[in-house]
Amino acid sequence: MNKITHDRRSTGFTLVELLVVISIIALLIALLLPALAAAKQEALSVACLSNERQMGAAEQLYLSANNGRSFDWTWGVWVAPLAPYVDRRQAVFICPSTTVNTAFLSANGGQGSANYAWQWNAPANYVMYKSAQTTFNCSYCFNGWLYGGIHGSLGSYLNSWDEGQSPALFYPDDMTSTNFSPARIPLISDGIWPDCWPDANNPPPINLDYTPNVWQYPSLYRVCINRHQGAVNVAYLDGHAGPVKLIDLWTLPWNQTWVTRHPLPTLPSR
Repeated sequence: MNKITHDRRSTGFTLVELLVVISIIALLIALLLPALAAAKQEALSVACLSNERQMGAAEQLYLSANNGRSFDWTWGVWVAPLAPYVDRRQAVFICPSTTVNTAFLSANGGQGSANYAWQWNAPANYVMYKSAQTTFNCSYCFNGWLYGGIHGSLGSYLNSWDEGQSPALFYPDDMTSTNFSPARIPLISDGIWPDCWPDANNPPPINLDYTPNVWQYPSLYRVCINRHQGAVNVAYLDGHAGPVKLIDLWTLPWNQTWVTRHPLPTLPSR
């Protein structure tokens, strides 16, 4: 009679085999996570650019409806006059790479950071431009040199800071009289305060995520932030938008007398 033999070897994995498989999976995860994170950041940047294009188009519609003249600085935060010309209203004004952090806003006077939107509250009895809204959250910064209207009081405000600012730097209402193409003039950028008045001599910020008391500095401090992997998104006066490396912010004609200084400033490490 033939003896029936039994294979007593286990059909499962040995401990060594399991450890090898786990190590391979861990290695693959370690390799894929940075790529997935980068892909997510790129997707957020693309969505941000879409927001800025809508705001750029809104500016064009506003100019068309107002004889080519931009809104006045004294009408309140620039979000109010542009809001009627964009879809989804508030969502357009929040970069998807940022959130509204009420605790941060309360502790920092309403200013934002690379990761947080800013908040502007209308003072008591302030007359907003065609808007009953008094509190605005936004992740973007308007180029103040493009405000329309009389700049007398605004010029005094700017000259109170020792940064060589002058009302003569404002772009004229008639853009045909400027030396720069609208396709090069920054309109709106990622930012941590409602507006800015950059000067070619502005130094770089000490921190690329957050500048304390940024309302004291109407300069590139307000837009030179590490929001999109070493870059910010900028919408231009002609309506298009694109990413700009932080160091290249000093090469854009923010005002009508802009002359790029060389060498460009050295930015702090991220």
